[in-house]
Amino acid sequence: MKIEFEVEDYKTLLDILYIADWVINAYEIQENPDNARYRQFEQKMLALAGNFNLVEWVRRDQDGEFQPTQKFEEASQSPEFIDAYDNDTFWEELINRLAMRDFDRIYGETSDPALTLQEKLGKLGELRETYAAEFENNGLAHLSLTRSL
Repeated sequence: MKIEFEVEDYKTLLDILYIADWVINAYEIQENPDNARYRQFEQKMLALAGNFNLVEWVRRDQDGEFQPTQKFEEASQSPEFIDAYDNDTFWEELINRLAMRDFDRIYGETSDPALTLQEKLGKLGELRETYAAEFENNGLAHLSLTRSL
């Protein structure tokens, strides 16, 4: 199969690869073998930068791996998308986990069998809304641990 790209298409592909690499590998301490096929595909695509006169966007590191350059990061919106994604994920996870924790504390981990699924979801939604409003208004200012570390 042959796919033809214009320069702008290739730039978009680099953005998508950069975002995908962040999602897959950002928090990996060491390379995960399960991710090898994604890394191989990324390497294959990055190696084509010269074909699009974008050698200043991709470099080879000391291990011979292709990497996006600072020039790419400056020209790309990818870091902005990643920052927005990470920020939204942080707040959503914090809200969801605190709401689930409080739901379990109030209703028990197995929850009250008399509650219907709709009632459980409604109560969980109320807890979520409470935390969402708190964090929207105050950020982390009122959040504290009840025991010292």
